[in-house]
Amino acid sequence: MKLIQFILKSMARRRKQIIRVSLAVFFSFIFITGILLFQENMYRWQMASSKEHFGDWFVMRVQKEIDEAPAVKEHPYLEKGATALTGSSLYDDLWTKTNYCIGSMSDDFIRQGNITIEQGRMPKNNDEIALDWSTLLKLNVNPEIGSKVTIHTYHGADANENNRVEKEYTLVGIMTSYTNMWQGGVNVPGAVVTSEELRNTVEGLTNAVTETYIYPLKSFVKTKDYEKIFTEMKEQYHLNMTYNSSVYNYEPWESSLVYNYMYLLTMLIGIVAITYQVIGYQRSRQEILNQLKRLGATRSQLYLVTFIENVVIVLISGLLGFLVAVIVGKGICGGIEAKKGVSFYVLGTGVCLKVLLSMLTAVAVEELTGILMAQKRKYYTSAKKTKVISVRRKLKAGNYIRETHKRMIRGNGIFQNLLIRLFSATMTVIMLVCVVNIYSAFRAYKANNDETDFVGFMKEDAQVSYEVNYILDYELFQESMKHEALEIYDMMNQDAAADKSVEEWKSLLWNGMLEGRSGSWYDTKAYQLMSYSMNRGGIKTGNTSLSSGVNDSLLQDIINIPGVEDIQYSYFETERNWKWDSMDYDQMGLRRYYSKSNQQYTGKTSKYLYATEYVEPTREIYDLISSYLDPSQIDYDAFVRGEQVLVVEDVNGEGKYDDSMNAGVTLKQMNYKNPFYDASNAGADDYSTYGTKLYTYVKRNMLNDSVNDVNFTRDGEHRYFLGLYAYRFLTRHVSDEEIKRFWTEDYMDEESLESNLSNYGYEETYDNMRRHYATMLEGLSNYKQLFTPAATTKVAGVVHLSDEVKEALKDYVGEYGQYTAIASKNLGQQALDNQNALLSDMFQFENGELPEEITLKMEPNQLAIRYDLTSTFASTNNVVCSYLGQAGFTYTSYSAEKDLLKAKTNETMILYGITLLAAIVTNILVGILLIKNRLDRRRGRLQILQRTGAQQSTMISICMLESLRESIWCLPIAPIVLLIHWMIYWRYMRKM
Repeated sequence: MKLIQFILKSMARRRKQIIRVSLAVFFSFIFITGILLFQENMYRWQMASSKEHFGDWFVMRVQKEIDEAPAVKEHPYLEKGATALTGSSLYDDLWTKTNYCIGSMSDDFIRQGNITIEQGRMPKNNDEIALDWSTLLKLNVNPEIGSKVTIHTYHGADANENNRVEKEYTLVGIMTSYTNMWQGGVNVPGAVVTSEELRNTVEGLTNAVTETYIYPLKSFVKTKDYEKIFTEMKEQYHLNMTYNSSVYNYEPWESSLVYNYMYLLTMLIGIVAITYQVIGYQRSRQEILNQLKRLGATRSQLYLVTFIENVVIVLISGLLGFLVAVIVGKGICGGIEAKKGVSFYVLGTGVCLKVLLSMLTAVAVEELTGILMAQKRKYYTSAKKTKVISVRRKLKAGNYIRETHKRMIRGNGIFQNLLIRLFSATMTVIMLVCVVNIYSAFRAYKANNDETDFVGFMKEDAQVSYEVNYILDYELFQESMKHEALEIYDMMNQDAAADKSVEEWKSLLWNGMLEGRSGSWYDTKAYQLMSYSMNRGGIKTGNTSLSSGVNDSLLQDIINIPGVEDIQYSYFETERNWKWDSMDYDQMGLRRYYSKSNQQYTGKTSKYLYATEYVEPTREIYDLISSYLDPSQIDYDAFVRGEQVLVVEDVNGEGKYDDSMNAGVTLKQMNYKNPFYDASNAGADDYSTYGTKLYTYVKRNMLNDSVNDVNFTRDGEHRYFLGLYAYRFLTRHVSDEEIKRFWTEDYMDEESLESNLSNYGYEETYDNMRRHYATMLEGLSNYKQLFTPAATTKVAGVVHLSDEVKEALKDYVGEYGQYTAIASKNLGQQALDNQNALLSDMFQFENGELPEEITLKMEPNQLAIRYDLTSTFASTNNVVCSYLGQAGFTYTSYSAEKDLLKAKTNETMILYGITLLAAIVTNILVGILLIKNRLDRRRGRLQILQRTGAQQSTMISICMLESLRESIWCLPIAPIVLLIHWMIYWRYMRKM
């Protein structure tokens, strides 16, 4: 006990030396602990990054019962559930159903879902509401806090007029999107009110309220196959549950090689630094130990003194370094958690055990080194004899600094001088090797980084059928009905029949021989406008148009995803019908057979019929597509103007190519579907974004309340009636003089008009003429709509679809159809401009200017995204794919092909980066320790120089000459080393 007291008092008297040694141990363990914490929390951070976007829950359970399902509630793997109440579905102001609903959320649900309020707050009063961004955009709500929001919904399950509810709220909060991102997001309310208001809205009909529970996974559950746990849970309880695959199917980047290397290298450097400092400290106590020996201390007592001092220094300093690293790590991660709204930091037992192991290893290595050095140098014997250095040259004013410097160097001994230079040279080689390898790895990554990681297009529109439009000859149709096994009609002949002039078309309309819209198959008109769907034989319906693009909120969300480096926008569509003169429906594999023929389609493919990729007409894409063509067939300027396109053709359902599509073909891109043509056979979901906008505009601006309130059995009937009424509405704005001119110039003379006026009177005559004018206007518009192309171009060449073509065009085309065109965006703009002109003519807008809300514009609907190097451990691809997949994107991810290179690049940069840093730090630390020891050993000589008149600057110059000679062996960091050495010398000389 007295020995320990003696040791502690001795250490207290030498506290400056103890503090200096302890600082080296302290910083070493800060780095060791920091590396271990980085390794421990990197996986958790990557998972937390996914949970930030998709919620911190494992399964979602939706139920009608009042009480929570006990089986799920008590599952040993699940934490306590959080609840949201979901009421009725939301409808827009035209009473069209959306995929969103109204409801309320508990605070726990908001927290577990990581639902963030971007603006404002959650509702507190019954007249307040908060919306997530996707719901707000779908309902076309003014995104300003304090604006009024009208909610359209129904009481109970019956969506009829008697159960309609319209209620106005004040917008108090806007939340980040989750309804269109989460798995099962449709079960979560996008419009949030108070729970009391929700009950009031459904008037106590508890069967209209659904409980949505989300359950987090307990922290002890760790596996590589979370989906297996969910599957077993679902099969065991036979419940309808949703699995948060966006979070738990993600495999975070983690490299045991990198982590173990970082830990071992840091520990090795730390232990070497600790051992060097402690051994140096013990050397400085050599004289005291000799005095203790002369006073009678035994060898074991002397060893015990050094051992206890070393253990106290290492354990206390190491423990302090560990605690500081933990606190700093907690602060850094806490800041990230506060900013991101997620929790991931943890101090695992593995970290504590490895730090303890490092402490014990440091003590063991230090003691073993001390014993070996003591035996070699006879540590506990008398002091060494003073070495005499022979110096021949005399000191003069001109050589004072240089000669004094040489004498000091000779005092180091040849072996030490060689060892120092060899060490510095070795560090230089290590640094250069690290730099070369880091540069090579990064250059290889950059060489492949220009390739796209993700290509996706937005499929916002309804499922719109591809159609053949033609004029039906009723007599020929009746003839075909006599032959059950024959095709209904030869579509090629029908297309030829459509080549009628506008004047012929007017004549048919006037003489009542042609039905201006699709009517009954058994109508007695001589001709009818007809169409049939080509969406059979494995052909998907079109769902993408140029009139619906990516909104700014979604773009900003994507840009903010960690790891996203660059986003390129482009234009893609699958909705537009094509037509070319040599079309052969047999070769296309789309011939329609009469139902009694029992002929079935045998193909297995499922793809779009037509797709068009509109690109920026750069030289790069031109050179790419021209590499597949005869150079004489394509012209760059024509491609830029949209006058030439490349068509990529896939096989039809029978596995054959269509020879009717070839170079030189004139390709006609037809207009988007008119929502008022053939509307009697249409449902509410049969129209694209363009059609819905047009229909909405007509209903809001061209109809009175009495028409809107008419009850129709089908939405299609309502749409047709609205279209016809719109034409009649427009004729009211046509002057009597214009009506008279139309009739007298084209259809009757002045005498016939006077006869009608005499028989029916002015008002009835002009009313009849206006109604007929509206019918004519409708018929002519439908003719132009169906048979006038929106844009015309030439096919410069046809390429058969192959893996090679897909690879070459993967940065541009997200998905191929049976026919896919690569065209300039100018062609798409031409198509929209022509359809806008057609629409303006159709509705007779003043000055030919369309209202803003129904003007077709090219809006980017396709994204090509590149990730940076951090995407490997930032869960970037998982977030992007899950986010955009839930938002309605069809996409292809190429990230997996680049992730291997990114992972290798990350590993190389981390391994060599840590090694480079370690080499730099080691070289600097060794130099500092070496200088400290030299100054302690030379203190007497330096004092003599000072007393004999040497100035401070002169003594610093003598010492710096030595540092300069040694630093040239490690030139990469020589400036830093010299600056540090000068500061040490200046501080030391100043205190002398």
